[in-house]
Amino acid sequence: MRFHLGLFAALTLPLLFVCAAAAPCLADAGSDLKSGQDLMKAGKYDDAIVLFSAVVKTADPTLAPKGQLCIGIALQEKKSYAESITALKIGIQTYPNAERVRREMLYRLGEVYGITGDNAGAIETYQSIAAQYPADSANADLRLAHVFFEMKKYPEAIALLKIRIAAHPDAGNTLMELSFLLGQCYRENGDLKSAVDIYQSLGTQYPAKADRAFLELGICLQLQEQYADAQDAFQKSVDTGNGASNEARLRIDEVLRSEKKYQEEIAYLDKLYAEAPELRADALTRQAEVMSVCLAGMSDVKSAIEKLQQVIEEFPGSPLAVEAQARIAGIQVNNLKEFATAESGLRHFMVKYPDYPALIVVAHDLAFCSYFQKNYTTAAALFIDATKLKEIGNYIPVCLYMAADCYMRTRDYRNAKFYFDRLISKYPAES
Repeated sequence: MRFHLGLFAALTLPLLFVCAAAAPCLADAGSDLKSGQDLMKAGKYDDAIVLFSAVVKTADPTLAPKGQLCIGIALQEKKSYAESITALKIGIQTYPNAERVRREMLYRLGEVYGITGDNAGAIETYQSIAAQYPADSANADLRLAHVFFEMKKYPEAIALLKIRIAAHPDAGNTLMELSFLLGQCYRENGDLKSAVDIYQSLGTQYPAKADRAFLELGICLQLQEQYADAQDAFQKSVDTGNGASNEARLRIDEVLRSEKKYQEEIAYLDKLYAEAPELRADALTRQAEVMSVCLAGMSDVKSAIEKLQQVIEEFPGSPLAVEAQARIAGIQVNNLKEFATAESGLRHFMVKYPDYPALIVVAHDLAFCSYFQKNYTTAAALFIDATKLKEIGNYIPVCLYMAADCYMRTRDYRNAKFYFDRLISKYPAES
C-alpha cells in the first residue's frame, strides 16, 4: 500500500503543478490580449503583435483565435497589407470552429483586399462569407456591392442589391444601408429618376435617417438642375438636425450659386456664419469666392481678401486657413496683378506646405506671375515644373498648353511643338 500511495503521490504532484501552472498561463494570455489591444490603440503595433503572438502560442481555443485576428488587424493598421492577408488566412484555416472570430477574419480579409486594390480577392472573400454563413449573407453582399460600386460596376451592384433587398426584408440597418447604396448606384449610373424614388421612400421608411435621405434626394435634384426642389430637400435635411445637416447647409449655398443669386448667397452665408459655428470657416471662404471676380458675379476683391484673412485669424489650425493663404496669393496674381507680392507669397507657401493637396494650383499661379510680366522663358519652366505635381481638375493639360504657348512667344518652336504634342497625345479629349 505504501508503494502504491507513494507512486500515486509521485504521479499526482507533477499533475497538480501542471494544473496550477495552467491557470496563471491562461490568465496571462487574457492579460496579454488586453494589453496588446491597448498597445494597438496607442499605435504601438509591433509591441502589440509580440503579445498577440504569445496569446496564439497558448493554443487556447477561446483566446488564440482572437490573438491571431488581432495580429491581422495590427498589421493592417501599420499598412503591412501583405503580411496582414497572410495572418488572416492562417487564422481562417487554423480555427474553423471559432465561428464568430473566423467571420471577423473573413470580413477583415475582404477589407484589406479592397485597400490594396485586389478587387478579385475582395469579391471572392465576400462571396465565400455569404456561402459559408447564410445568416450573414445580407451584410456580406452589402460589402460586395460596395466593391462593385468602387469599381464603377453599377449595373452589377444594382442587380445584386435588388436581389438582397427583396430577400432580406427584415434585415434592419443592413436593409437600410443596402437601399441607400442602391440609390447611390442609380445616381452614379445616371438613372436619377430611380435614385429619387429610392430616397423619397427612405425618408419615410427610416425617420431617424431622414436627414441623409433628404440630402441624397437634394443632390439628385441638384444634378437635374431642379434647384428649387433641391433647395427644399436640403432644407428638410437641415430641419431634422441630424448628422447630414451641415452638408445640406453647404449644398443650399451651391444651389444659390448655380442660380447666380450672388447677393442672396452672401446673405445666406452671413446667416450660416452666425448660426453654425462649425461652418464659419466654410462660410467665410465661400463669401470670398463670390466676392472675387473669378465668378463674374460680384467684384469686391478687397473684401474677398479680408474674408480670407479672417479665416486665417479665427481658424489658424484648419485646412481652410492654409487654403486661404494660397487663395489670397491667387487673387493678388489674377485680380490685383500685384506680381512681386504674389510671387513672394506663393514661393513661401510652396516651401512651407509641400504636402498641400492642391499644390499644382499654387505652382500654376506662380508661373502666371512670370507669364503676365512677359518673362516667358521663366514662365515656361515653372509651368513644366507644375505638371510634375499631383493633378487637380485639369491643371496638368492647362500647364502643358501654357508652357507651349510660352515657347511660341519666344520663338522656340521646337519646344513649343514638343509640349503641344505631349498635350495632344496624353489628353486627346481635352478642349
